[in-house]
Amino acid sequence: MSNIQRFRELEGRGIDVVELLAGDCTLDSGEFVDLINSVKSAGPELYTDLIQLLTHRRIPAPKAEKLWRGVLKHKRKLEGRLGRNPGVRVAALDYFQNLRGLLDRARIVGRKEFETLLSQVSVDELTGLNNRRAILSTLRWELQRSRRYSKEFTLLLIDLDRLKSINDSHGHAAGDRVLIEVGRRIEEVCRETDSLGRYGGDELLMVLPETRARDASIFIDRLRRRVGKEVVSLDEEGGEWLPSISVGAATYPRDGKNPEELLRVADNALYSDKGLDRSRSEPPGGRLGDRLGSFTDLEGSS
Repeated sequence: MSNIQRFRELEGRGIDVVELLAGDCTLDSGEFVDLINSVKSAGPELYTDLIQLLTHRRIPAPKAEKLWRGVLKHKRKLEGRLGRNPGVRVAALDYFQNLRGLLDRARIVGRKEFETLLSQVSVDELTGLNNRRAILSTLRWELQRSRRYSKEFTLLLIDLDRLKSINDSHGHAAGDRVLIEVGRRIEEVCRETDSLGRYGGDELLMVLPETRARDASIFIDRLRRRVGKEVVSLDEEGGEWLPSISVGAATYPRDGKNPEELLRVADNALYSDKGLDRSRSEPPGGRLGDRLGSFTDLEGSS
């Protein structure tokens, strides 16, 4: 079986071999161990096939290996500049078009335009925070880093309380205003290493690197105090709202060793914080699974 055939077999099972070999994702299941090991031990032609996947060109192995290592080095530079993992395919696009000139010149996007486009696909239009794809990419990146260096980290699912009542009584524009302001207040509490994004609707997702559960609990108290410190103006007629949040936390590796497990624990904790009896209001499988599907599905959406 050729490398390309192995790659296609992995892709057929929902695994991107380029992301896998770049360290952007891992596989905990033993089901794929033999297949992955066969790919990793494929020899120099592996690099030729990897570059073919990225550029649709066959390049001799020595040059292809140099190009692959150049992509990984460029990805690390982008990570430092952007403060998050842009993904190996985005890094490869920038590297091959703007630095190596391997791709069709007619399709080249300049560096300034490239960063604008990158911002457009990673920033939530309403709040200006990271969008769901970007914050989930950050979660995956932090999971890889924490696993590699045996570190803990905590993620928080944050829900704005009673937003529906604002929308119903004052309109969606008022609800949007509250959501934007709450996001801004949470950002004020964030440390430089923390990442915050809009997870969906009125839910935010926050990644706290090298943060234990006990320290996260202290941090959550700070969030609550800052969010509820002052009212938010709802409209020109003088309507006001004192916002509050519910928070669910999950800490790696205690509460889970992959994104799905951590998100599910945080989701359950969030609903406990809201004081809801999920056994009466939820079908089997839980709200997170019903609304958003698997983590693989999440990564395929924006």
